[in-house]
Amino acid sequence: MADFLFKLGVTVLRPPVLSWFKFDVRGLDWVPTDGPVIIASNHISHMDPFALARTGLLLHPTRRYRFLAKAELFEKQPLAWAMRRLGQIPVDRGTAAASDSLRSAREALERGEAVVIFPEGTVSVTFVPMRPHTGVGRLALDSGAPVVPAGVWGTHRSMTKYRERDLSWRRPVTIDYGPPRVYTSDDGDAHAVTEAIFKRVIAEVVSARARYPEAPGPDDWWGPPAWPIERAGRWRPKLDKSMTPADALAEAHAAMAGGRD
Repeated sequence: MADFLFKLGVTVLRPPVLSWFKFDVRGLDWVPTDGPVIIASNHISHMDPFALARTGLLLHPTRRYRFLAKAELFEKQPLAWAMRRLGQIPVDRGTAAASDSLRSAREALERGEAVVIFPEGTVSVTFVPMRPHTGVGRLALDSGAPVVPAGVWGTHRSMTKYRERDLSWRRPVTIDYGPPRVYTSDDGDAHAVTEAIFKRVIAEVVSARARYPEAPGPDDWWGPPAWPIERAGRWRPKLDKSMTPADALAEAHAAMAGGRD
C-alpha cells in the first residue's frame, strides 16, 4: 500500500508542484542519493514539506523523505490515513511521547532512509529562525547519520500561519543545501550539537534568502527589510490557540525584536 500511495502521490502531485512554483535549488549534490541522512531545515510555510520532497525526487525518483510532523496532522482524515501509510512520523510536541518519534526516526535511518526534521517544531511567523528543540541533536548523536542543513525561502508567500493563502502561478522558491556532517560525542551533548546544526541551517537560510529573485516592497509582509540575524535561533514567542492572528503576530515580533530568549 505504501508503494502504491507513493507512486500515486508522485504521479498526481509532481506535475502541479513542478509547474506551479519556480524552483531554484543549490547544493543538491550534498544530499546522499541513498543511505541514511538527516535533513534539518528551517520552517516558514505549510508548503515546506512539498518543496523539500520535490528536491528528493530530483535526487532519485524513488527517494522518499520521512517527515517528522506534528501529531495534530494525524488526527485529520483522510490526511492522517495517507501520512501513516507513507511512513510519516507523528510528533506529540511537549509530551513524554515525543521520544517515540525520535525512535521511529532512528529506525527509519537504520533502514537507510532520509528523514527530514524541522528543529523549530513549528512555522516561524516572522520567518526568522526560532530557537530549536534538541530532538535533532539527539537524533544525530543516537543514529550516527550525516546531517545536511537546508534553507528554504519563498514558500511562505503561498501558505503560512496567520496569512491568507496566495497560490500565484510560478512564484519563486529558493532552497539551499549544505555539506553533510556526522556528529559524535566529541561535539558535545544534544544541546551543543543542536546549536551547531542549527547554525548551519541559519547560514543556508541566509543564502537562500539573499539570492531570492524578487525583492519585497516597503510594505510587503513576506520579506521584512529588517533581518535580525543576530536573533536567529535565539528567540521563541509564547503563543496559544486563543490568540487572534494579529495578537499572535504582534507577540512573535515582540519576542524576536525585544531580546527575549
